[in-house]
Amino acid sequence: MNTTNDYYELLHYWDAYKIALQQLVKDKLIRGLFWTEELAVNSIAPVRVLPHIHATVEADSVDAEVIEKLNSAVVANLKATLGPDSLAPNVQVKSLNSQRKLLSHLRYQVKPIKLVKAYDLAWSRALHNNRAGAVRLNSETTDLVLGYSSITNRRFKINYAGNLNPKTKLYIGVKEKDMEDARDVVGEVIREGVDYIEMNEAEDITTTAE
Repeated sequence: MNTTNDYYELLHYWDAYKIALQQLVKDKLIRGLFWTEELAVNSIAPVRVLPHIHATVEADSVDAEVIEKLNSAVVANLKATLGPDSLAPNVQVKSLNSQRKLLSHLRYQVKPIKLVKAYDLAWSRALHNNRAGAVRLNSETTDLVLGYSSITNRRFKINYAGNLNPKTKLYIGVKEKDMEDARDVVGEVIREGVDYIEMNEAEDITTTAE
């Protein structure tokens, strides 16, 4: 998305995936999932951002049929809210077949929004314009931060459904009484090192199957 004055438009993208993912659980195509809403800042001055999600899916597999159903549902949701010119979905699936990969991906899911790289690149360009562009850069950065903050202030970045929802009887995660043992396991995995899952978040949303 190029420079926008309406950051609330981003909510339609996140909602489109939320509705589609929850439907996959209802249709029993996957058993559960845990996802976070993200915004990739690809550039500032001009502002170019990409709304997307990262998910951990609990399922035997996420095959072509599941991906097609997800794509179709997201497209339908976006057309209903934003019309035919909305960004097209692009789903990437990677297997998390070890504790280290799972931990790495979960850490990646809860990372903060990244602004520094885009700002530094824009700042170097501003300096070549007798710093006149610095005013524009700082103004657009302020608008971006305020715009993103206003739409996410009361919105949950972390979401879950199915058997990864801690509020349901189907929950397969760690219970509160077992939290200390779980911390020990995580500590052991951290000491072993982390297998990083490379995600090209600049190209669109990522869904990951366990």
